[in-house]
Amino acid sequence: MMQAAMTGLAYFSRGLRTSAVAARSRATPAVAFDMDGVLMRGGRPIPRASKALERLLGDNALNKQFPFVILTNSGGESEEQKAHKLSKSLQTPILPEQMILSHTPMKRLASHYKDKLVLVIGKDECKSVARSYGFKSVVSERDVWRWRHDVWPFAADGSDLGSDFWKRLGEYKGSCNLTETPVSAIMVFHDPPNWGLAIQVIIDALLSANGCLTTRLENPSRNDRPPIPLFAANRDVVFSAGWSFPRMGQGAFLSALEGAWKAVCEAESKNVTGRSHKPADLQVVQFGKPFTETYAYAENVIESLDPFPPADSLEAELTPAEVKQLRRPVYAIGDNPLSDIVGANCYGWTSILVKTGVYQGDLHTTTECSVRGDGDNPHLVCEDVLDAVNLIVDREVSGNQ
Repeated sequence: MMQAAMTGLAYFSRGLRTSAVAARSRATPAVAFDMDGVLMRGGRPIPRASKALERLLGDNALNKQFPFVILTNSGGESEEQKAHKLSKSLQTPILPEQMILSHTPMKRLASHYKDKLVLVIGKDECKSVARSYGFKSVVSERDVWRWRHDVWPFAADGSDLGSDFWKRLGEYKGSCNLTETPVSAIMVFHDPPNWGLAIQVIIDALLSANGCLTTRLENPSRNDRPPIPLFAANRDVVFSAGWSFPRMGQGAFLSALEGAWKAVCEAESKNVTGRSHKPADLQVVQFGKPFTETYAYAENVIESLDPFPPADSLEAELTPAEVKQLRRPVYAIGDNPLSDIVGANCYGWTSILVKTGVYQGDLHTTTECSVRGDGDNPHLVCEDVLDAVNLIVDREVSGNQ
């Protein structure tokens, strides 16, 4: 009798698992849009982008709303500011919660660094963003320059110094004594307005003896790894803007930083020892696309926007095939094969490449690629974002018939 009861319980348990898998497999697909080159270009909406969002908001054959997020390597301002601007440009309501900027997942670092001094690289607005994430003590590269002008003996905005330049720049008004307070982490939130200043301040921090900018390692070649962690919000070498050809992005800045790091370390080592030593590679902890941390964060956001039956309690009992079925299908629409497509493919999403931004190749439009979802090869290629959304909706329509 006990055996029969156990058998019945096993069948009941499997029935629950099967029902949960079936329920989650029927979840509405979600869409993750890139912004520049997909929805916007050069600060202006891409034609038919607004219509694409209307389709997802219910203007479709199913009269159904599809959850979506804006997953962009853009940044430099708050999610609220970016959502407001994009909503106004596209004449479509977009919530701050739907806006995932390159530095948004970095808010998770605040629990560790909230009471420590962090050097935030980017526009001055990035300091306010960092504070909104929970970082209490924040300084920028321009703050360092305001503190000590001879850190970078050039005009930070590219202008002639002039008699009133320092007055226009303003004085350092931070609460930290930068002579005595060590920098605990460096966070590149956005492309800095002045690469030279930013590179100089970052290298000064990395080569400091104890994190204080007024100290220096005796010999950089003896330091196997910089003592201060360096985080960066994205690695896009180029991005789509208003100019006819792609513009250099944060990835290009990081490449310049890495080159300067090696050159400065070799030069300072030779000055100390009389010989040139090859320095250790610069260690950078990456966020943004195509890195997994950002996609995991986006997946959690999508679930919060449109919850469906939980599976955490069941995953330990499921087969790998069943676990795969539990994940909501997500379509990622992007214009950059090396970030949007690679990231989506690596995370198991369906990647769609559009031809309105960085990518200007000759793959056939609205077709499946010969090598789908592998590396930077997209699953699908469409002419623009509306074609991509129509394809997603059509697939959902056919699946419900």
